Amino acid sequence: MPFSTPVATSSNGIIVAIRHGNSANVYSYEAYHELNVKTKNWEDLISGETFNRKTDVWILNDPDDLKIQKRRDINTLYHIQHQRQLGANKQQTSNIRHSVTASRISDKMKKNDNNNTKKRSSSSDNNLQQEGKRCHRRLKKKGYVRMELSTGAYLVLEIHCDYVPRTVTNIIKLCQEKKYNGSLFHRLIKKFMIQGGKPPKNSRDRHY
Repeated sequence: MPFSTPVATSSNGIIVAIRHGNSANVYSYEAYHELNVKTKNWEDLISGETFNRKTDVWILNDPDDLKIQKRRDINTLYHIQHQRQLGANKQQTSNIRHSVTASRISDKMKKNDNNNTKKRSSSSDNNLQQEGKRCHRRLKKKGYVRMELSTGAYLVLEIHCDYVPRTVTNIIKLCQEKKYNGSLFHRLIKKFMIQGGKPPKNSRDRHY
């Protein structure tokens, strides 16, 4: 502000604007009062354009005027309040009224999206199943599992990967997860077979 020595700020002085159409020049109230009001000079100090004291002089800031200070509060600005309102209404259902044709097209698009999602999910599941089947078909040899006993001895068990691939895969995965640790031989038929491997606490864990 070239017409006053002290620098006017929003915290220590009154600031006025002299409007000319869509533009304005800003002055401290002290400069405006001394050079315009007292001398009754109603010409802009910078541009030299005449102005109306009642309609063209705006007070931008007055530390002692509570109304002006309230208007300067950012929370009272229209665009801030309007933006907040838009954010609050963003989650609400649109109240736009559609024509019958537009509504039918919209419903059809939603239905197609749902069908495509289901198809993609089904296709993914099928791919996994097919991959599992191909993997099982490649199992053409016997497999072997080492079983350690509580006595310190161990048994090497032959498993029929070529005959029951899914059952074998299930057993191997459960072994890797240590599901058979601590299991007991719970049935013995002399000179015929011994049955064991049942996980503790009647666990029903399985992969297939």
